Amino acid sequence: QERIGQVVQHLAQKHREAEDHDRDHAAFMKERWGLVVGDHIPVPDSRLRDLLPHSDLDKEGLIVPRRMLEDVEREIEIKKGNLPQHDNLLAVSKPAEPNHFRETASVKVRTASRNVQPRMTEAQRTQLSDKLEERRLARPPMPPMLNGEEREKNRKIIRDMQAKVNFLKNPRFTADREHASQGGACPFAILPETIVFRDYQIGGIYEIGVVLRNVTQVGRRLRVLPCREQCFSVGPVEFDREGVGQRAGADPSAIVVPGMAAHLIVRFKPEDLNDVTDEIKVCTELGEYTLPVLARRYQPELAFEDPADCGCILAGGGARPAG
Repeated sequence: QERIGQVVQHLAQKHREAEDHDRDHAAFMKERWGLVVGDHIPVPDSRLRDLLPHSDLDKEGLIVPRRMLEDVEREIEIKKGNLPQHDNLLAVSKPAEPNHFRETASVKVRTASRNVQPRMTEAQRTQLSDKLEERRLARPPMPPMLNGEEREKNRKIIRDMQAKVNFLKNPRFTADREHASQGGACPFAILPETIVFRDYQIGGIYEIGVVLRNVTQVGRRLRVLPCREQCFSVGPVEFDREGVGQRAGADPSAIVVPGMAAHLIVRFKPEDLNDVTDEIKVCTELGEYTLPVLARRYQPELAFEDPADCGCILAGGGARPAG
């Protein structure tokens, strides 16, 4: 029980030391560079890994958390392509130091004959190595960062992401609402181009069918506004069934695909024999187009064989030919 308590106390002490190192690093970054860890730069790895070596955990029979994720991390790196899936046996069989770095017999003889001595002894090398390691540990850890070439690549990616993308737009969304007012052609071929009612009688009902066929390369929506005159009326718009050529019935939300047509019937119920002029408005994505609707009849004319001379007559008066 006493040993377990000592181990727990030792782990708690290392945790506190790691937290102190993290706070010192955050304070240094804010004072030196004005950067806030977690907001401006990523949170670095904890110093607990350096302060608590794995050998201490193995000695006490404790589990090393890092080793629990080694297999998962290796699998992720293999899928990323950073690690080979299988070990390179040829590379493993090679010695750590290449053979061309080793001294040959002639080089050894030349070194001995010239009495070439190393500049530093083994003790001096060890002392210098320890000094450099001490400087490295005293230096505050720098946040992991990319080299200059990788940073430039990332800046280029960000510039490309922030730049306006100019993709090829769908032709359906490039429709100009002012196309009709600028004199552009109607996207529907209308047959007949002018609706004319002739030889009508009072009390009769006359009908003329109208076909509006889509002659563009994209589907178009269609809306028909009726006439203003009460003697004219417009039936519901019926659309062709795609691929069959039959009527699909009235569907105000339908889209007329290229080559298909919409059908409507214009009815005329005359109340007198006078000429009537009106129009139907065909509304599309390109604007409004007009379809003239006319009612024309040959009006009666008076024909005189000989001209009659009534003479001079005052306003409001009259004249009667002598018997």
